Amino acid sequence: MSTILPPTQSSPPLLNHESNFSVPEAVLKGTMMTKVSEKSQKRVLFQLDPDAGHILYKSRKTGPVALETIKEIRSGPAANYYREQFKLPEGTEKRWITIIYILDGAYKTLHMIADTHEIFVMWDAAVRKLVAVRQGLMIGLGNVDVRESIWTRQYWKGADGNGDRKLSIEEIERLCWRLNARFTRPELEKMFKDADPASKGYLDYDGFQSFVRTLKRRPEIEQIYKDLHDANGNKFDFPAFEKFMKDTQHANELKVIFAKYSWTAPTTSAAKTKEAASPPTPEAATPLPNLPNTSTVPDATQIPVLTLEGFSSFLLSSENAAFSEKNQEVWQDMTRPAVKQQDILVNIMIEAFGESLIRAPVAGRPRIGCLPSPEDLKGKILLKAKNLYVVAQLEALRNKSPTATPPKETDVLEADTSSSDDSEDEEKMSGKRFSGEIRHGMQELKEKWRRVRGTSSPSLSKAKRKVKMSVRLASLLVYTVGVKCQGLGKEHGYAPEHIFSLSENKVNKLLKTGSTMRDLVQHTKDHMVRIYPRGTRVSSSNYQPHRYWAAGAQIVALNWQTFDLGYTINQAMFQRNGRAGFVLKPDALRGNDELLSKYSKHSLEITIISAHQLPRLKDKRGQEVVEKSIVDPLVQVTLHIPDWIHPPFGLTTGSAASLPPTHASGDPAPPSSRIVTRRTRAVRNNGFNPIWRETLKLPFDVVGGKEMVDLVFAQISVLEDDYDEEDDEPIAVYCTPLSCLERAPKVSATIFNVAQLDWTLKNQNGSIHIPASGPPSQAHLDLLKAGIITEPLLGINDFTQRWIVDDNWTYTADLTPFTRTLNFDSAALPTSLLVLYGIDTVANITVSGHPVAWVNSQFRQYTFDVSTAISKPSPSDNNLTISLESAFFYSLNVSTRPDVEQFPGNGGFEYPGIWPMIRKVASDFGWDWGPAFVPVGIYKPAYLVTLTPTIGKSVPQTGTPPVSPSASSTDEVSGPIFVEESSVDIYKQGQNFSVPPKQSADWIVNVTLGLRSAAAIPQSALTLSFPELELTSKLFEITDIPVLTNDTFWITAIWSIPDNIPQRWYPHNLGIPKLYNLNVVLSVPSSDGSSSVVNFVTRTGFRTIEIAQTRYSQADIEQRGILPGDQWHFKVNGKAFYASGSNIIPFDPFYARTSSDQVRWVLESAVKGGQNMLRVWGGGTYQPSSASVAGGVYDFYDICDELGIMAWSELIFSDALYPINNFLLGNLEPEVRQNVRRINRHPSAAQWAGGNEIEGIVIWTDQWVENGKHFLDERFNYDGSVAFDYSTFPVARFVNEFGFHSMPSFYTWEDVLLSAEDFSFNSTVVMSREHHPPAASLAFPNPNAGEGQREMTVAVELWLPTPGTTDANQTFAQWCWSTQVFQSMTIVSQVAWYRHGAGQSENNLGALMWQLNDIWQAPSWSSIEYSGRWKVLHYGLAGIFAPVAIYPFWTVSNETLQVLAISDRWEDVKGSAQATWYDWTGRSLNTTFFDFTVPSLNNSLLYEAQNLTNILPNCRDAADVFLHLNVTANVDGVEVTNEQFVSGARPG
Repeated sequence: MSTILPPTQSSPPLLNHESNFSVPEAVLKGTMMTKVSEKSQKRVLFQLDPDAGHILYKSRKTGPVALETIKEIRSGPAANYYREQFKLPEGTEKRWITIIYILDGAYKTLHMIADTHEIFVMWDAAVRKLVAVRQGLMIGLGNVDVRESIWTRQYWKGADGNGDRKLSIEEIERLCWRLNARFTRPELEKMFKDADPASKGYLDYDGFQSFVRTLKRRPEIEQIYKDLHDANGNKFDFPAFEKFMKDTQHANELKVIFAKYSWTAPTTSAAKTKEAASPPTPEAATPLPNLPNTSTVPDATQIPVLTLEGFSSFLLSSENAAFSEKNQEVWQDMTRPAVKQQDILVNIMIEAFGESLIRAPVAGRPRIGCLPSPEDLKGKILLKAKNLYVVAQLEALRNKSPTATPPKETDVLEADTSSSDDSEDEEKMSGKRFSGEIRHGMQELKEKWRRVRGTSSPSLSKAKRKVKMSVRLASLLVYTVGVKCQGLGKEHGYAPEHIFSLSENKVNKLLKTGSTMRDLVQHTKDHMVRIYPRGTRVSSSNYQPHRYWAAGAQIVALNWQTFDLGYTINQAMFQRNGRAGFVLKPDALRGNDELLSKYSKHSLEITIISAHQLPRLKDKRGQEVVEKSIVDPLVQVTLHIPDWIHPPFGLTTGSAASLPPTHASGDPAPPSSRIVTRRTRAVRNNGFNPIWRETLKLPFDVVGGKEMVDLVFAQISVLEDDYDEEDDEPIAVYCTPLSCLERAPKVSATIFNVAQLDWTLKNQNGSIHIPASGPPSQAHLDLLKAGIITEPLLGINDFTQRWIVDDNWTYTADLTPFTRTLNFDSAALPTSLLVLYGIDTVANITVSGHPVAWVNSQFRQYTFDVSTAISKPSPSDNNLTISLESAFFYSLNVSTRPDVEQFPGNGGFEYPGIWPMIRKVASDFGWDWGPAFVPVGIYKPAYLVTLTPTIGKSVPQTGTPPVSPSASSTDEVSGPIFVEESSVDIYKQGQNFSVPPKQSADWIVNVTLGLRSAAAIPQSALTLSFPELELTSKLFEITDIPVLTNDTFWITAIWSIPDNIPQRWYPHNLGIPKLYNLNVVLSVPSSDGSSSVVNFVTRTGFRTIEIAQTRYSQADIEQRGILPGDQWHFKVNGKAFYASGSNIIPFDPFYARTSSDQVRWVLESAVKGGQNMLRVWGGGTYQPSSASVAGGVYDFYDICDELGIMAWSELIFSDALYPINNFLLGNLEPEVRQNVRRINRHPSAAQWAGGNEIEGIVIWTDQWVENGKHFLDERFNYDGSVAFDYSTFPVARFVNEFGFHSMPSFYTWEDVLLSAEDFSFNSTVVMSREHHPPAASLAFPNPNAGEGQREMTVAVELWLPTPGTTDANQTFAQWCWSTQVFQSMTIVSQVAWYRHGAGQSENNLGALMWQLNDIWQAPSWSSIEYSGRWKVLHYGLAGIFAPVAIYPFWTVSNETLQVLAISDRWEDVKGSAQATWYDWTGRSLNTTFFDFTVPSLNNSLLYEAQNLTNILPNCRDAADVFLHLNVTANVDGVEVTNEQFVSGARPG
């Protein structure tokens, strides 16, 4: 294998675009293959040139095939159609390659047959790989390295005409001409000399690269960079970048982008022995982080900056694209088989698509009242065709004949071949309007097509051919049943599922008539309509589809084979919505008739700066026209606007007169739309780097409200100055809906996110004063973004950054952007609420110079009326200021209060035991698996909410309060009420905390809202509804709502629903986690009926959950053999179940940067690992509902609801006794109430526990502390020698913590270790991150870490081969892996023990392993690393938590082996098992088979034997054999399997 050029110093590097891929040498040099065409088959030499991007072969017609033009590759069986078309032997199929590509706007095919299978494989793989690379480059502006590599190799090779790898000045001159760059001879000679400092008279590859760097200089970008750099004090740091992006580009989410392209000078070259002497190439890799700053004062020189190279790369990258991202592609295939084949097709579709395919029987189908929402059809597949049975019924109805008899499944349906409108075009073609020559040409085209298809000419008889349809195929037509259009209006009897097709000609007639056009718009509001091109488009051209979208049509068909304006607009339309294949119609076309007469004017303002490396013009063969003079490019921007003048919009003459011109030139617009065009000037003699710097302004109008902007399209074209639309092709074209362009930011005063303000952060003495991002954020994160510190999780930064903990920090933001939106001249001052969803933790809050509050809880949300402060600002202070105290020093101060009790044993993991003194995440102060960063900040979003005293109409908002004020149809946000809190509690009639639910009782839906109101609202009422259930409550009259903005007013509605109506929510392994939308409307009476002031939709579910804690009955003791005592297990919907799961800790030390994607990965991994319950550990934080609820930042309980995971929740108390005094207790009641109310609506919420690991401390205190009365099963055994000794395992009803620690993987260590010497099991940095056992002080590194490392080491040495190689990194990697293997072995054995306990006297019904996730990269008990990588343990849990598992229990003391089948199902499970002994060569020694039945929540003994001589096969030595166990059973109609291995040397 080789590439074209050897890797010499004077030649380009080896092709390495993707995965070190190289093109086989035989493919490069050329391979003889058979080229097949309709006329002949001949031997041709084919070559693949990866640098030029061509498939080369001799051809007088087409020439090389450019890889960028390839649309599809079909090979092997996929090319079967072509082999059969050319009638070639079946044996050629496995060596057949067909390439479909575009040439001169038309599709072409190239058919090749390789001589051997090996040649076929080489070519097939090489072409597919290179096409993928080239197409990847065409997606966007990224991939800089690959793009530059391809460009350099292609033009180096193209310039080196004689192949001597020496470019003369003449060759360079020809290259410049080819690149559209024209220079005078003196200019060129100077550039050549600069690239040839040794005066060799030629350029080798290094000299060529130097010349290219000069050629590619971007003076326009350099000028932009210089202006921004100079204006910011001769540096281009993040504030300068942020100002440029917000003021000029109107973009957000800037910090990640800045970090990607910025550069920080390295402090040392020790980072993993890699040096960074110069700025890294942007996009090539993320810059290496700096080593930790070990001084107490940060080095201000280490602020990241943008270099010119970084800024240039950013401007040319996809991150700077103004348009929305293009994602997935949609592929379709259509066919029209005979009846028998139709039935086969039905079988294939049902088998392949399964539940995704919408299907129903023909007879007995329930009547469809309306089409379902697209939301309900997500992921579904619909089949559209004419249902001939329905056609017959409609004909019978129209002819008043007897109703057609419903067909049987074996019937065949028939109908005429004509479609709804096809015939009209055929009639016109046969009439006088067309000459005989055209008719003759059309007939020839038809005949040619029939020859290609292998069909004969049709009969001259005028009898219509009957089309037959299988009834089984017809049964798949549910919501898209094709019928013929008989007119518009309800009198025609269309069912909701009926869809008809209109030709372009017919719909154009409708556009001209106001009444019929309005009828069409009305029809499309509840029926589907398809528009298709007229048959007279003999060149397969396209209309412009946006006019028909503007008329309400949902499906507008195109001639997909023609790349013209209509095709381009269609592509632009559906690049929206993640390219899912559909977009939502504007509101005006869905139901809001008032919007159809709403008219507004707008303008598009766009600045054209420059272009780079424009391609030369090409001839009809797609080849560059080198001889033609260099292009003189210009940029043309065109807006394509639907013809609003025509009905149904009904504009007056005056309105129409105010519309923009059709063309800049005044020429009439095409009949299908209006256009507005503006052009730049042409740049002469420069197609390589033309610079325009021109701003174009294009006016346009919109009718139908702001959403109709979706139907206005901007087309940006690069054209040659003498461009002729009839004869020339544009150099480049891009088209997009205006809605996909970035808009200038708009401030809404009524609900104002304070993150829009400009924030700063400073420390107490002012030595640090930096820009900040605004909520949500924390001091560490803003210091990181400003370059003051490096990533906190690197190296030993948890130690070197302790200075941040010791300081006080102040966030400040100027309120002017908010206050200037308020009307202070009105009679009543506006009511402004400051809503803070999370302050971490102790802070003074000041608004406009006025003190507002002092807060001291991380777990509360706060709302303050700041109207007076904002209306009367201090002359020198119009800021929002939040001054945060050091949480550490605050806690120390609180601990000295005389009313704070001190408790012996309240130690600490890192910072002394002070976390009980402050309502803050306990693990922030350090834990035995995590760091102690003790962060502070505004860690959740914050808002300024303005309430109006007037009541207006509202529309539903999707989301759970706090949401308010309500949004109106005019895009304003207004209203008198803010919903501060909400609670949705669903339970059974008569159920309470001491009375268990009666499963047959009615459901109770209890909705409570906490309100702030700026207006007195009398006679208000609440209405509740579940749309999916078609249930709406009565009107619940509530107390008059008073004016109350400085406190909360509560209203409640209680609704009873019969038990049998809703479907119940279940954990994922026991049923379907069914969710419903609950709509809540708060309304008040008005003159025109009622008006809603609050209207929101939230998701919830119906289920009962309880903890059974009553004593076991005597019957249970006697009949089931259960030990006397209390029950302790969960019951869902009245049935006990086995809780399989783990514990979760905070996902990141810094809450503000946690993402929903990060959390979803962990939760989905839990589901894949067989877990149905997670315990939200009480030393962390209250997990959020979702990112949009109460400033949650990320989703948690919403994901649990969706995935079917039960969440055991805990109040935040852990591992300590907490003082009892009014000062601390005053914070606890609102904290608990707020969080319980918020989480109530989630069916996944399993219970509220009082805290974590406190009962043991209470018992100890009661025994050993004087007057200890008034303060009111886990397993962690780190002795590896008893890891599999069942006598040391607890015999318990439920085990909620057990675990053993392990190292993270070598790959995860690579993310944080900075020096080569760090990659060692007992290196200083690794030991410093081992927090078990904890230091119990601020000593660094942890003086007790050796014990934790020893526990892992001894366990590995006892049970596994001891790692050791000559390579230090390999040895370290082996140790990391081995600790994980042991962790998995011991925890899996414990899970098996607890699961088998469900059938033992303890009746164990729960095993929650410690712990699921990691908070950073360090030794821990987790099964999933911080990066999301699964440890070995998680794979083990996926096996042992399987619904039916098999496990060998080996008792060493008496040499007993028991093999059990274990089930957590509610029903008896039958299955079979197999036990096979093997020797270490893999040879089977003997096999035993078992059939079994496992009762509900129980286990069955499959095998039991004692003494090794009776267990091991054929008297083998234990060290020579191993046992493989597997089980197969049917669970819920699905076959499940499980396996385990036992080493004869060390069973267990």
